[in-house]
Amino acid sequence: MGEPRPTQVDALAVGSNAALVIECKFTEPGGKCSQTAKSRSGEAQCNGSYTDQVNPHSGIRSRCTLAGKGIRYWEYIPEVFSLNPAGDYAPCPFAGEAYQWMRNAVLAAAIGKHRNLQAAAIAAFADHPNFPTARKAKRSLIDPSLGGPAAISPISYQEIIDIARQVGLDQELWTKLSAWLDKKIARASSRSTEGVVTIE
Repeated sequence: MGEPRPTQVDALAVGSNAALVIECKFTEPGGKCSQTAKSRSGEAQCNGSYTDQVNPHSGIRSRCTLAGKGIRYWEYIPEVFSLNPAGDYAPCPFAGEAYQWMRNAVLAAAIGKHRNLQAAAIAAFADHPNFPTARKAKRSLIDPSLGGPAAISPISYQEIIDIARQVGLDQELWTKLSAWLDKKIARASSRSTEGVVTIE
């Protein structure tokens, strides 16, 4: 992907025919692109749109500041979303939280292409109405107008445990894990609707 620091996924499952790129969330929202943040000089490297622009730090002209740095997200974005890399988009469709989901989706596409596998991106989350990712998952993690409804598939930790209970042999283990998860969710939701909680 040309990233100076490769996308760090929470889990990567690779089999003989398929691969899953898994991002895990508890109370925290998705990560945003850093290029629109102002530097110490007061200038941002990107104006927040996917349009022809010059990075004031490097002097490089490109539609995407990251593409101008050799990062190849937009080589894979057309394979996942209905977006034309030669078009203009204001604001950038990935300027907000969709940025993190896009990175996982294009990473899955890249892995699938280079390893000749069926690949998918998964967003695993704690399902509670107070948690940002859970609320967005009920609607859509990525704007449906981008044409990539299957770009990333959300599934809650509770759903994962229910599936494991149906196919697993150690029912006591999954019952205990479910109780532990419920306790963590209850404690986190009572602290803050937006706080980040570390799972111990």
